[in-house]
Amino acid sequence: VNFLNGSGADCFIYADGTNFFRHDGTTRTNIVAPGANAPRYLEVDDNVLWSAEANAKQVYYSAANNPGVAGGSIFVGSDGTGGVTMLKRMQNYLAVGTPKSIHIITGSSSSDFARLRVLQGVGVESHWSAVPVGDGLFWLDQGGFRYGWITQERNDGMSYDTISGNIKRRFDNIKDGTHNVVEGVYDEVNGQILWGVNPSGASDKTEVLAFST
Repeated sequence: VNFLNGSGADCFIYADGTNFFRHDGTTRTNIVAPGANAPRYLEVDDNVLWSAEANAKQVYYSAANNPGVAGGSIFVGSDGTGGVTMLKRMQNYLAVGTPKSIHIITGSSSSDFARLRVLQGVGVESHWSAVPVGDGLFWLDQGGFRYGWITQERNDGMSYDTISGNIKRRFDNIKDGTHNVVEGVYDEVNGQILWGVNPSGASDKTEVLAFST
């Protein structure tokens, strides 16, 4: 992810579950992991770096304007099926996914960050499949490709639909247990979500599924 600090300096931050560092274009600087291991997922919201280890039960946030200084953590839990599988910034919220739930982080600083579970029973299989568009979120879980939006800032305040038609038929061909390698991007010019998939479950992508928003 890219991070812009309070002085206007830009840096690149990388994590893969083993490595965790920032690079300012000249120098690589390792970042001390806030949890037991290096994070797998990163997101930036309101000049704060958010991170989570794969399947962890909490998310961490940095100090404002400084990704290398720990700020604190927020407990998310696992809903009995596994921990965090997604961190994505929506228009007004940071969304956190588990296999069977979606949560949002409200607030704009460490003094008022709070978690709300906005969807239960439906969750996120792949961080890489999740694509925010405006105040909505597209993602993949075991039931298909989904689209959700926040109706109210409260528990169970997200509504969602399952994308049908050709995309649902292609989803049914994806090998079970390999949904976590599906990747999505937003084509802003054409107003389309593009998902790269490989029905065999291999990491290389052999098909692109396009959905017009």
